[in-house]
Amino acid sequence: MGYIGNEPTTGHFPVDNFTSSGGSTYTLSKAPASAGAIEVSVQGVLQPTTAYTVSGTTLNMAGVTTGVKIFVRHLGETLSLPTPADGSVTTTKLGTNSVDGTKIAMGSDARGDILYHGATDYARLAKGTSGQVLTMGANDPAWATAAAGGKVLQIVSSTTAAGSGWNTASTSLVDVGAPWTVAITCAATSSKVLVIASLSVTVQDYVNAQADGSVILVRDSTALTNVNNAANFGIEIGAETGGWTRTSNHGTLHILDSPSSTSELVYKLQYACKSGDAIYISYHGQSTITLMEIGA
Repeated sequence: MGYIGNEPTTGHFPVDNFTSSGGSTYTLSKAPASAGAIEVSVQGVLQPTTAYTVSGTTLNMAGVTTGVKIFVRHLGETLSLPTPADGSVTTTKLGTNSVDGTKIAMGSDARGDILYHGATDYARLAKGTSGQVLTMGANDPAWATAAAGGKVLQIVSSTTAAGSGWNTASTSLVDVGAPWTVAITCAATSSKVLVIASLSVTVQDYVNAQADGSVILVRDSTALTNVNNAANFGIEIGAETGGWTRTSNHGTLHILDSPSSTSELVYKLQYACKSGDAIYISYHGQSTITLMEIGA
């Protein structure tokens, strides 16, 4: 049914009916909030609120003749709203996103806490300490100390182009010199230094038709590779022909050094021409030496 304007509302207005016995008190079915919360009619005539008083469920009104009909209409009925039984409210009765963190009690509201579902119910994981990482156990999450080591803390590198031509005729090991002398200072004594030297090496001889040479890596005054120890072999290059000879090769040194020092460390190359006229670095190709500090 349509309405002009707002649809009228309806309500329940209980009525108490009495037949006067000539007395002045009448017991109501419920206690009104005030005298104005009821309408009192005597023989069809509404009574002003000055004609009666109420106290609880007792209506006080004198002077009504015996046998006269009285009705009382309750205008402001108080309704009792029941409390839902435990576990009776379903998810369909809740609005989307209507439950926020203020309605979830997990024993703590500390910043950084994590809520997760345990074996039977949701549980709280207290925040970890600075630097910890979240890990997964057999079933539940937990905080743990981050795994250490394997981080590159710094890189120092030096590169030369082909044709630069560092060379020596010395038959004893001598420093190649700059830029093959590279310094690094570690942040901790537990750090390691990964040394990678990628070298273009050339040897030649104009007379004996035989040439060979060696290149090793040295830290300060300690040889990290050498020409006699198979476990820490340097770069060896050689050639032999029936006449004049020159040969070039590209070799790489990889050393993971444990210097146990926070002082400046100087890594350098040494070379020797064991036979022939000379040994060259970067004569025919580019060469590079790189130092990487690896955190423990």
